[in-house]
Amino acid sequence: MTTLVARQAPIAGNAPFRLRWVLFLILTGAFVLLVVPRATAAWRMYSVGPAAADYALCMAGPTGAELFLSSDGDFRRLLRRRLVSSGAAALPFARCAKLAVLLGGSPRLVSALSAPASAFREWESGTATAFSLEDLDLGVDVATVLYRRAWPLLQGEPGRLLKPSLVKPAWGRGLPDRTSWQRATLVEGQQAQVTLATGTRFTTYSSSDGYAWREVPRSRAAHVERCGGPTGPFSAQVGVQPASRAISVRTFRGQLLVYETEAVPAAGELIATSCDDRGLALLMRVAGESRMGLCPYQQRCREMNLPTLGAELKVGQYPLDMVRLDGTTVVAATMGTVVRVASTRDNGLTWTPFSVAFDAGEWSAGTYPELPRHLLALGSKVLLYSGYRQARGAYPLLISDDSGASFHGARGEPR
Repeated sequence: MTTLVARQAPIAGNAPFRLRWVLFLILTGAFVLLVVPRATAAWRMYSVGPAAADYALCMAGPTGAELFLSSDGDFRRLLRRRLVSSGAAALPFARCAKLAVLLGGSPRLVSALSAPASAFREWESGTATAFSLEDLDLGVDVATVLYRRAWPLLQGEPGRLLKPSLVKPAWGRGLPDRTSWQRATLVEGQQAQVTLATGTRFTTYSSSDGYAWREVPRSRAAHVERCGGPTGPFSAQVGVQPASRAISVRTFRGQLLVYETEAVPAAGELIATSCDDRGLALLMRVAGESRMGLCPYQQRCREMNLPTLGAELKVGQYPLDMVRLDGTTVVAATMGTVVRVASTRDNGLTWTPFSVAFDAGEWSAGTYPELPRHLLALGSKVLLYSGYRQARGAYPLLISDDSGASFHGARGEPR
């Protein structure tokens, strides 16, 4: 007997269920969502990556490509340093404008890149400015977006990027923070004396290292009212004529008065005088602007040209200080939070470009409350310091061994 087994016909519309197809669809979706955007970004980096690296290199120099990815402000500090080190009429970022356009930079960014250095607030021209460093921002999250896009081009983690080196001021003690129209110095071996004149008061200080100073009684001062070079036989004395109020310069050979002449400019507020073996240089304020004169020993005085900042900016409008050593005249200009220094070896016929000796923007707010802006010559060294204001506290101090061309410090923290 044959047994028949009935088979149920498949229900229309119900397809066989396969788990592998579901898994395939999930993997395909994940591929589309995760892999394709990264692959697209990597493909775009063949053009965007080199442009970003070229832009950073153009803006900030050799380390720009690495610092461009930093999130702690190193790239902007490097831009600031380049900006404030440029001349007033210089265009430090102009050639980077085309690269900014390729990276999607805004019209204002392109305008800022094409502007002269003095048009930026951070350059501290003291006049109305159109731009600031914030205007050089590309407008994207550089630390995340560009770093991820540029990963095939720029290797390494942001935390391991090269950091720029900064010239950190040392700390000095003992010299006051006041303008002294005469700073007569005497260096014998390791011991130095400086006499600072404020009004009719002469105060002498002594130091063995240039950092720590102490006041010396007048009876122990080796020199008081005259300044001279370290080795020459001559010295000079500045005086004011009672009747005309004109400033006169007297030349002494030893204790003997050998020559007297009228200063150039003849009248004004005397800001600073400084002597070397060849003569006396003086800095005066006349009708609201600074002017300089040179008085060679036993010769008539003549006016000395000031260094220039640019066609539209006059250095004489800023607070200046001056010092002279071994035929070189050094000028420091305080421009807001930046102190710039220039020098001449031919009595003002030509000047070096201004270089930045100190920029308060390099440091955290309050690190150096006062700017080092006073100059002092000690033998072959130039000191740039601020001096104490209260309780004879520590103050920032920088030292130059090359007549103001460069400065160093970092002796230690205040105690």
